[in-house]
Amino acid sequence: MKCKFLIAAILSFGLLHAEDVPKLTLSASATIWKPSDELQLKIGVITLGDTAEGALAENSGKMSEVLARLQMGGLTKDDYETSQFSIKPTYTPCPQYPQPNWRPSINGYEVSNSILIHTPKLDMAGKNH
Repeated sequence: MKCKFLIAAILSFGLLHAEDVPKLTLSASATIWKPSDELQLKIGVITLGDTAEGALAENSGKMSEVLARLQMGGLTKDDYETSQFSIKPTYTPCPQYPQPNWRPSINGYEVSNSILIHTPKLDMAGKNH
């Protein structure tokens, strides 16, 4: 019993003096204004198909059209890079009242391809090419 009381007394004594510890609090903020020097834009194409090959072929054709338009608008291959590319299966949705042995099955494929444009050609922003 004496041991418990002694620990409680030490803890209480420490808590009483915790408010006497000096504290220093600092806060700061800054705003820097700098003119833009690069245009960044991420664009892409998502294609669904019955087969992975068919979806890939359609997606590649559409992305080639996008890249051709960008080049006609004045961008070069140095102004963009692949940002993301994926091929993944799509699945049958779960029925409202599935049978106990129901399992989803692949019903098609999704191909996603996007590029990141990063160019110093700021005058191209907002233009319709």
